[in-house]
Order: sequence, then C-alpha cells, then structure tokens
Amino acid sequence: MSLVKRWRTTALAWAVLSFWLLADLLVPNIMAYSFSGYDPQTVPTSTLMTPASPVDVAYRLWTGIFGVGVIVLANLGPLYLHTASPRAANVLRVLLSGYGLGVIGMAVFTYDPMNPAANTTGLHSMAGYLGYACLFLAVITLAILALLLRRYWEAGVYAACFVLALGAFMMLGGSSHEAQDSLFRLIGVWQRLITVFTYLPFIAFGLLRMNDEPNALRLPPGEGEEPEAEEELHWPDNPHRRH
Repeated sequence: MSLVKRWRTTALAWAVLSFWLLADLLVPNIMAYSFSGYDPQTVPTSTLMTPASPVDVAYRLWTGIFGVGVIVLANLGPLYLHTASPRAANVLRVLLSGYGLGVIGMAVFTYDPMNPAANTTGLHSMAGYLGYACLFLAVITLAILALLLRRYWEAGVYAACFVLALGAFMMLGGSSHEAQDSLFRLIGVWQRLITVFTYLPFIAFGLLRMNDEPNALRLPPGEGEEPEAEEELHWPDNPHRRH
C-alpha cells in the first residue's frame, strides 16, 4: 500500500472511530427506554446486560460488535501516526486494542448485581476495569503525541479530559446505592462521565484529522523519532491540483 493510500485509509479509520465511539454513547441510552424501572443516573450501563433486562441479548450483541470494531479501527488508524512517532503509534494501537478486548469480555461474561459473588459477575467487572485502564492510558498517549507535534491546544484538551475522567472515576469508586450523600449514589452518572471524557479526545482527534494533509502529523524537524527515508509522504503529481 502506498503511503498516500495508507494516509487516506487511516484518516478514514480515525473518522469512523469517532462516529463509532459516538454511537456507543447513544446506544445504551436508546435501549434503556425499553427497560422499565431502569434509572440511568443510579445504575451502570452493565445493568442492561443482566438476566432481568429485556434488552440483554441486544445490548450484549452491540457491546461485542463494538469491541471488535474498536480493535479493527485501532489497528488501522495509528498506522498513519507511524510517520510522526512509531513508538507512540504502536502503544496507542495496543492500548485501544486492549480496550476493545475488555469490552468484548464484558459482553461475554454475565453481569448480575443480585449475585455479586458469581464468577461471571467478577469476570465482567475485571474485563471492564482492564479495558478502561487501557483507555485511560491511551488518552495520555494521545495527549503526549499531540504535545510532541506542537498541537498544544489539542494536548491541553486531551489532558483536561483525562483529569476529568480520573475525577469521575474517583467519584464512582466512592459511590454506592446506600450512600447518604446523593452525589455518591449517582453511579450511572459517574460511569457515563468517565466514558464521555475518555471518548472525547479520540472523537476530536478523528474529526480533526479529516482535514489534514498527508504530512500533517510529522514531528517538527530534529525532534522525536526520525522516520525512515521511505516513509516520506508526498502527493502524487497532479497537474489539476490547486496550489
């Protein structure tokens, strides 16, 4: 695959990843409407996969498909970043793939809050924690990469999203249905905020890349990792191209 074609393919992968993540923010909220008694503010989205949920199969299927999609896109999008930093691109690819595997694990193992001691409930939670750990680290990797590329405002936004997601995670860790303070009963709210703040950097990054040219994501001369000579990206000769 020529490098220009690689750029076009991977830029498209980033754009698709943006809409893929947006879909995952919307799907559980849409499915929740058919679950009588479901309170999105106080219960996690995993409740949609419980045996008592009328959308158990549908949401489990979506979650599995979503995880597979993340893995596929994670192994396409970061290829473009090899022209800027091969190490960061590889780390990003591994971390996003790890998140996708965690999501698939959540779809495979049944979550049953009525039986928290069940093996499947523990495995479901473990898959979720491992997946989100990878996603948190991926956000930091993206922020560092943006900083290296001197896209300072992007790096600042991604870092801010990481801090906000970490704050929501800390609130979630201290939350329970028996908490006296109403803020610590909002389990669903904190979980959704974690998802929003960890998805937002990738959504923004993907949409911003749609307007990039092939050489846009190169490190400044003399900084970071130098790409090999054959990794130079050039537009093919085109007499009709505007300058």
